[in-house]
Amino acid sequence: MKWIDNIKNVTDGNPPGRCPCCGSLRTDYTAVPISGDLGYCTVWCNDCKRAYNISRIRITKDMAVSHKIPNDLIF
Repeated sequence: MKWIDNIKNVTDGNPPGRCPCCGSLRTDYTAVPISGDLGYCTVWCNDCKRAYNISRIRITKDMAVSHKIPNDLIF
Protein backbone atom coordinates (compact mmCIF):
# COMPACT_ATOMS: atom_id res chain seq x y z
CA MET A 1 0.00 0.00 0.00
CA LYS A 2 1.54 3.29 -1.15
CA TRP A 3 -0.01 5.48 1.52
CA ILE A 4 1.08 3.43 4.58
CA ASP A 5 3.79 5.91 5.67
CA ASN A 6 1.31 8.80 5.39
CA ILE A 7 -1.27 6.94 7.49
CA LYS A 8 1.39 6.17 10.11
CA ASN A 9 2.42 9.84 10.21
CA VAL A 10 -1.19 10.91 10.72
CA THR A 11 -1.89 8.37 13.46
CA ASP A 12 1.29 9.54 15.22
CA GLY A 13 -0.09 13.11 15.24
CA ASN A 14 2.16 14.42 12.46
CA PRO A 15 1.46 15.94 9.03
CA PRO A 16 0.88 13.29 6.32
CA GLY A 17 4.23 13.86 4.61
CA ARG A 18 5.24 13.45 0.98
CA CYS A 19 2.70 12.20 -1.58
CA PRO A 20 3.66 8.66 -2.65
CA CYS A 21 2.30 9.34 -6.16
CA CYS A 22 3.91 12.66 -7.17
CA GLY A 23 6.29 13.50 -4.32
CA SER A 24 4.54 16.75 -3.35
CA LEU A 25 4.56 17.91 0.25
CA ARG A 26 1.17 19.59 -0.25
CA THR A 27 -0.76 16.76 1.38
CA ASP A 28 -3.61 16.92 3.85
CA TYR A 29 -5.97 14.60 5.70
CA THR A 30 -9.04 14.44 7.85
CA ALA A 31 -10.29 11.94 10.37
CA VAL A 32 -14.04 11.40 10.66
CA PRO A 33 -15.34 9.88 13.89
CA ILE A 34 -18.19 7.37 13.51
CA SER A 35 -18.57 5.71 16.90
CA GLY A 36 -16.58 6.75 19.96
CA ASP A 37 -12.92 6.96 18.98
CA LEU A 38 -13.33 4.82 15.84
CA GLY A 39 -13.88 6.19 12.36
CA TYR A 40 -12.18 6.61 9.02
CA CYS A 41 -9.37 8.76 7.64
CA THR A 42 -8.87 10.23 4.19
CA VAL A 43 -5.38 11.37 3.11
CA TRP A 44 -4.88 13.29 -0.14
CA CYS A 45 -2.45 15.29 -2.25
CA ASN A 46 -3.49 18.83 -3.17
CA ASP A 47 -1.31 18.74 -6.32
CA CYS A 48 -2.04 15.45 -8.11
CA LYS A 49 -5.43 14.92 -6.36
CA ARG A 50 -4.65 11.29 -5.53
CA ALA A 51 -6.14 10.07 -2.27
CA TYR A 52 -6.49 7.09 0.02
CA ASN A 53 -9.24 6.22 2.46
CA ILE A 54 -8.74 3.93 5.44
CA SER A 55 -11.65 2.69 7.49
CA ARG A 56 -11.80 1.41 11.06
CA ILE A 57 -9.06 3.62 12.40
CA ARG A 58 -8.71 4.73 16.00
CA ILE A 59 -8.94 8.52 16.07
CA THR A 60 -6.66 10.20 18.60
CA LYS A 61 -6.94 13.68 20.08
CA ASP A 62 -3.90 14.74 18.01
CA MET A 63 -5.57 14.04 14.66
CA ALA A 64 -7.28 16.74 12.56
CA VAL A 65 -10.99 16.00 12.54
CA SER A 66 -13.66 16.88 10.00
CA HIS A 67 -11.68 18.98 7.51
CA LYS A 68 -13.53 19.35 4.22
CA ILE A 69 -12.59 16.58 1.78
CA PRO A 70 -12.16 17.96 -1.76
CA ASN A 71 -14.66 16.71 -4.35
CA ASP A 72 -12.11 16.16 -7.13
CA LEU A 73 -9.96 13.46 -5.54
CA ILE A 74 -8.92 10.27 -7.33
CA PHE A 75 -9.07 7.21 -5.07
